[in-house]
Amino acid sequence: MTPPLPVFGVCGSSGSGKSTLLEALVRRFTALGLKVVVIQHDVLDAESSPLEALVMQLNFEYDLIFAEGGKSANFARKVWLLREAGEQSPFEDPGIQQVLAPEEDRIGVVGAMVEEWLQERTQATPLFAGILIGGASHRMGQPKHLLRVGNTTWLEHIVTTLRPIIPQVVLLGAGEIPPGLRETPVLPDAPGIEGPMAGLLAAMRWRPDAAWLFVACDLPRISPEAVEWLLSHRAPGVRAILPRLHDAPSVEPLFALYEFRTRGLLENVRAPSEVAGLPGVITPQPPPDIAGAWANMNTPLDVK
Repeated sequence: MTPPLPVFGVCGSSGSGKSTLLEALVRRFTALGLKVVVIQHDVLDAESSPLEALVMQLNFEYDLIFAEGGKSANFARKVWLLREAGEQSPFEDPGIQQVLAPEEDRIGVVGAMVEEWLQERTQATPLFAGILIGGASHRMGQPKHLLRVGNTTWLEHIVTTLRPIIPQVVLLGAGEIPPGLRETPVLPDAPGIEGPMAGLLAAMRWRPDAAWLFVACDLPRISPEAVEWLLSHRAPGVRAILPRLHDAPSVEPLFALYEFRTRGLLENVRAPSEVAGLPGVITPQPPPDIAGAWANMNTPLDVK
């Protein structure tokens, strides 16, 4: 079965108040910081394939897509507005979740439905972790990800920390893989791009529908609590979560979370930290008890 399109449809006969309701909903959700777009009925009259292509294109840019009309379209959510009391409602359409009379609180009812749907979509987005393993690290004397904490490499320690929370772990770059991780998927860097961006974009181009937790390989103090703290900041309208440590001059882009809509932003910058300050990118401060998880180890003295 074809999955429904990620659209919230407002349907009803002419004069039922579709435009009035949509105008109020757009104001409500743009005021919350979301990017919202409305597909008008003249577009919905097109063939299904152009509509699907349009929706999927808009979905990578907008947090919320409304449609005015489209009662026969395969939308994820639909409501039907009655024009007057006693009007027959189309209960035979299984895609309609709610039928609303003129006297009902349409803004309140539909607004709550949209909020619930947005939360569901955020949690249903596939979640991957990408660990950057490129670079020779001359100051350490060997690749950082092969340094050891106890009886395991830094890379294996990071993977072991992440997998109970994010089972889909991918290694990013051309570094040597420890024997215990030979079955872990590896993606080569995106061609023509330098630095960490090559790994980030390789991952997001490979799975453009997924949210990505990107982790540098020089973070041996990473903890489950820090990962859970990052994930707790996911919310509708949030494009990326780049922590900013106390008194730090810049954000921490390589133990950070990027929702799939961040890819368009990353494709137009030279470094992931440059998306800080853009709409939808938040920079919360980790609490002191987990802040050490973002401590980079660049020299042997840092490890001691």
